[in-house]
Amino acid sequence: MNALNKLTASITAYQLFALTVLIMIMGHASYYFFPDISWLRIPDRMLAPVFLVCVGFNSGYKLSNFLIVGAILVIGMTHLIMGTFYVNILGTIVLVRYLIEPMANLMIKNKEFFWIINALLVVLYPITNTYIEYGTVAIIMAMAGWLIRNSEAIDNKVISPQNYFFFAFIIYVLGVQLVFMFSEIQVIVLSLGTAFIMYLLYHMRDLLLNSIRDKSKNLFKRIYKFIGKKSLEVYVIHIILFQIIYFLRIAHS
Repeated sequence: MNALNKLTASITAYQLFALTVLIMIMGHASYYFFPDISWLRIPDRMLAPVFLVCVGFNSGYKLSNFLIVGAILVIGMTHLIMGTFYVNILGTIVLVRYLIEPMANLMIKNKEFFWIINALLVVLYPITNTYIEYGTVAIIMAMAGWLIRNSEAIDNKVISPQNYFFFAFIIYVLGVQLVFMFSEIQVIVLSLGTAFIMYLLYHMRDLLLNSIRDKSKNLFKRIYKFIGKKSLEVYVIHIILFQIIYFLRIAHS
């Protein structure tokens, strides 16, 4: 436990977001160009909660027009390339960002109602995930972030943010497994890695404070700060580039 405390005291939010973007790029490279190597999809599944949880944690911030336009463009290109309608995580982030604040404020008023809605979100996941990446599990993950951000105002008799984080972790891993059907050892690796990331996200306030305190000016830190600050913008650009490359590849095959 002491080692984990030391880690949360040293790692910054910028580092976590920069790592997430880099791992996501590797994951999407494997999706488009090495789809049969399932091990390559595990790291990005571990890091995806960084985006999903922070949708709720940062619910008070306005979405950039670049992200909204990028999400629409990616949806359109997916339809063009795959011939199907599917909302990837960018569109999921946009949708959940608009939903989470009113949903959370409504749900936390009553314990029974809170868990009924969560049960409904779990049941609807296999259906919604067919059309929207992460489906209704994305709302559960964002709810975990929202609860942490607003923990001082939450009545623990309704829901404990810590307990809900554990619930979100379990549901997320089960949802990923339902889609990918990983082997037993792969599920263990996925679970351990995701648990570690969820621990860091639970301490997001500390990571943000570390970012503020970090005054280093060396080139490496400037690079990861830039990537961390512009993580969603980098994500949009790399997805579009991969889709263009994939489209040209199949067009000439």
